[in-house]
Amino acid sequence: MNGERYPDPTADAAVGMATRREKSIVRHETPPNVMQVVNMMRSIASIAGFEVAGRIHLKDKVTGREWR
Repeated sequence: MNGERYPDPTADAAVGMATRREKSIVRHETPPNVMQVVNMMRSIASIAGFEVAGRIHLKDKVTGREWR
């Protein structure tokens, strides 16, 4: 609906798409290559007699995207 209470299917579709996009960003899944790096880091720490006590923060050098 627009400000005058008339149906506005174009605006409704745009708002719906934006909402779905925001939700997909919030519940994004961690890519397999990122999980592989995290698991490798934990394994290396374990082999050296340590354990990872906090979160691992990674940043892709190419895209700049960050995973925490």
